[in-house]
Amino acid sequence: MKLTMLLALALSTAVAAEPTGTLTLACQGTTTTKNIEMQVDEKPEPISMGIIVDFAARTVDGFGFLVPITDVGDVTVVFYSSDPGDADAHMNTTIFGTIDRITGEVRAAKIWVGLANNKSPVDIWTNFSLKCKPTQRMF
Repeated sequence: MKLTMLLALALSTAVAAEPTGTLTLACQGTTTTKNIEMQVDEKPEPISMGIIVDFAARTVDGFGFLVPITDVGDVTVVFYSSDPGDADAHMNTTIFGTIDRITGEVRAAKIWVGLANNKSPVDIWTNFSLKCKPTQRMF
């Protein structure tokens, strides 16, 4: 009986609980945009942005629309979305990335692929390299 209780206690404390609330992050870093078709790499540009991680809804907000969380680990939150967009626009938007829960580092990419004005091909990548800190809403 004691052994069973000790084993149950050990197993219950060994498994970390998945977060359930909302985490608001203040992030600073750089974005780099690459136009694949024109073979143009832009210089890294500074960026300051907010990201909201909603563990209950399993979404990340801050890259233009809600991106589903695909995995939550002890160290990393992974998010990914591919949106075919408007059929008339002939554009597909993909966003994917990771949030390091220990260091606050966020690595993400936003990719637009399709036809601009239904004519010329577009393949644009924007990479985000951010350092984020938890914050609280002011009001």
